Amino acid sequence: MGTTLGTGVMRALPIGFPKLMISTMASRDTRAFVGTKDILMLHSVCDLSGLNRITRSILTNGAGALAGMLHSQVKLDEMSNKPLVFLTTLGTTEACAQSVRKALEEKGNEIVIYHTVGSGGAAMEEMIEEEAVTAVIDLSLHEIADHLFGGDYDAGPSRGSVALAKRIPTILVPGNMDFLVSGSLDTAKRQFPNRKYHRHNAAITTVRTELHELKEMAAILADRCNAASGPLVILIPKGGFSAFDRPGGPFHEPRAPKIFTQTIKKKLKAGIPLHILPFHINDPEFALAIIDAFELLVKKS
Repeated sequence: MGTTLGTGVMRALPIGFPKLMISTMASRDTRAFVGTKDILMLHSVCDLSGLNRITRSILTNGAGALAGMLHSQVKLDEMSNKPLVFLTTLGTTEACAQSVRKALEEKGNEIVIYHTVGSGGAAMEEMIEEEAVTAVIDLSLHEIADHLFGGDYDAGPSRGSVALAKRIPTILVPGNMDFLVSGSLDTAKRQFPNRKYHRHNAAITTVRTELHELKEMAAILADRCNAASGPLVILIPKGGFSAFDRPGGPFHEPRAPKIFTQTIKKKLKAGIPLHILPFHINDPEFALAIIDAFELLVKKS
């Protein structure tokens, strides 16, 4: 209860404000405590009942960590005043994300990359509300799939909609929508039977999304775009949505991009830019298309 109450207060504080929780709960799944904020969790090892050689050592280290954070606080006048761009990715779209990041940084932008593991996408949606964001490049939208179909990387029902609602220039790409994320291989087989699986490691297994699920996601994305009044553009890589979704990859399915494209074209209202490109998402040409779309979108806005 103490950890729950304490971190509840910490999550109300802004990013960058030093936050440290020393707790016996720090060796468990800490998402319920950390949420989307920068809270440092330090395992107390033993119960914090009185002072002894173990608790003194742990508390001293914790105090030192907090003192270090306070001492190294960035002054506001040292913060960047460059245009702020949010970019999402996962390891399976990393080649594209890094090409886009490098190009946009060279053009004078400040890029913040969010790792779409559930908490990453949710954190981005919150930060869009709090920061003066110039544009959002949503390269990894699979958290929508995990929310809809029960995957582990669920970022909540508002994922992918906040920037559109705030009229922030947005580029949408169906990156990583070719899979859901589950736990161990045994867990994935119980949760999603009779599918294609890719064992990422002992704790994480990806599961191929089915064609009807892609159709549902395309329709939902179209509905959100139809309701938006700000500048946006959708880019679809026909060659595949992730590193897994290409010839020789574990989730290669040539029908999937086609079905996604057909559905979103049918549902999308006239006037919303939709570019269907003959590239894989990690091809250099697709990264260049994102950069071109970004420059045009920001210029228009």
